[in-house]
Amino acid sequence: MSKQNSNKATAPYNFIPLNKKVIGAEIINQYKFYDDRYNGTIKCQLKTITPIFIGNDEINKAIGGDSSQDFFNIEGKYLIPGSSIKGMLRTLVEIVSYSKLTQFNDEYLYYRTFADENKTMRELYKRDMVEEYKDDKNNNKYNPITKGGYLKKIGLNYYIIPAKEINNKSYHNVKIVDNDQNEVTVKVCENERKTGKPFSIHKLDNNEYLVISGKINNKLSERVIHEIGGIEKQILVTREDIISYREDKNRNVKIDLLKLADNENNYPDGVPCFFRVWSTENGTKRVNFGHTVMFRKSYNRSIGLSIKQENKIDIAEVMFGKIYNDKSKQGWKGRVAVTDAYPNGKIKFETKQIIKTLGSPKPTSVQLYIDQSGKNLKTYNDSDAQIRGHKMYWHRSGKNWAYETQEDINNRNIEQKIHPISKDNVFNFEIKFNNLSEIELGALLFVVDLPEGLAHKLGKGKSRGLGSVKISAKLNLIDINERYTKIFNEDLTSWEFGSKDTNDKIIEFKSAFEEFIKSKILDKTDTNNDIWSMDRFKELKLMLDVHNLQKEEKIEYMPLKEFRKRNILPNPDKLD
Repeated sequence: MSKQNSNKATAPYNFIPLNKKVIGAEIINQYKFYDDRYNGTIKCQLKTITPIFIGNDEINKAIGGDSSQDFFNIEGKYLIPGSSIKGMLRTLVEIVSYSKLTQFNDEYLYYRTFADENKTMRELYKRDMVEEYKDDKNNNKYNPITKGGYLKKIGLNYYIIPAKEINNKSYHNVKIVDNDQNEVTVKVCENERKTGKPFSIHKLDNNEYLVISGKINNKLSERVIHEIGGIEKQILVTREDIISYREDKNRNVKIDLLKLADNENNYPDGVPCFFRVWSTENGTKRVNFGHTVMFRKSYNRSIGLSIKQENKIDIAEVMFGKIYNDKSKQGWKGRVAVTDAYPNGKIKFETKQIIKTLGSPKPTSVQLYIDQSGKNLKTYNDSDAQIRGHKMYWHRSGKNWAYETQEDINNRNIEQKIHPISKDNVFNFEIKFNNLSEIELGALLFVVDLPEGLAHKLGKGKSRGLGSVKISAKLNLIDINERYTKIFNEDLTSWEFGSKDTNDKIIEFKSAFEEFIKSKILDKTDTNNDIWSMDRFKELKLMLDVHNLQKEEKIEYMPLKEFRKRNILPNPDKLD
């Protein structure tokens, strides 16, 4: 492995380090009430302290308008979805209660790093994709070891049928004779040339297929895949292979081989492609495929294998629920529900503007998403690799989220207008809970009712400074006995709901939670009385601090030139 670069990376996000220790919790019977558990409502007021944007699914351009997206609304009524708030609160409860990290896709990520600046990444790709040899002058040369074949849909399944092999090769090279920006011309044979656009497929008279993969500096040849081989050699594309291919959002070229294979009329024999077969750690056969001979390949280990935590049922799971899956054979509904947040008065909007280009999450950037505290760069293929932790965005001023000049806009490939609401808008919502223990309710209140100077983040554009909000809370506990043994209140003027204003108990519940966490994590001889002085909570506090903003140059996306150096992102408390 190569040594790490000593320079530090910068990003508008950072991570609360992953906790290996998980604090366990108890599953209860949700179809009864318990005398020692709590039911009620937290009535919340949410105030925007920067502009905030949560988009609708549709974009106006799809119905003939401009390329813009309106704020979330239902039939013109603007609101903040309760699901967005609930997801944010669950993440925070996972962090503060030492629960497991659950908000991730356990997928096999893709990469192509043949020419990477980092030696580890270069060698990782070459080991599976090329064979190295010496030419006549003793120079290192490389031959792809991928094979040519045809991706075909048969019934409900996808298969790759290998192409015929000639001299142990399922494809051959053809010389490029002209290569401009828009078209590539190759010499198919002595008397025939073929011209096509980058990333195009052309059937030849001998049932072979020319695959033009595009313009690359100093590229000398394209490939012709031999005609289809025997159907008996077909290779099943597993469900995991299909999902991984479809979820590779970093594939720049908009060619979807699976969609092409769905249209049998265009490619009756299957879509020409390149592939490699490999095996997982438990011996399961998998296949990678792509539209170029040096395609993006998957890591041999999924994201989930780099999340090393105790496998316990935890506090966040029992509070917010767990979806049943075949692996765990367990699932249950949550005991916390969040209503949609509706505006308190007329909403004030920002001017509709084009948002600065957003850097989409790229867990393929191992130097940022994997713990790199050792001497050598680790990747998802390493058995001891560990995910950094819960990802969070820094608070920013919220003043520079849009492009300011037409020149800035013209220099960008992606343009999307958004219509955020302004700061100082107020929304009301409720958190309803039932059968929460003292510790669980304390955890919920701990992440809802943050200390002065700390704030939450919601919505899209968090990397550009949008989405900072402050939530204030009032606690109303329900006396179940009163609610279900009385019809009317004491003076017979209204229904008896058993709800009592118990706002004075918020500090009591939060304190109980704090003492519980300290008893589980700190050494008994530790006299530290402030939970926010614990390492984990200090880093969380830095990320939630809305007043002590970091300098912009420390939390900005890196230019591509710097990004390619694979510098390491320091923990929140290591920024200087």
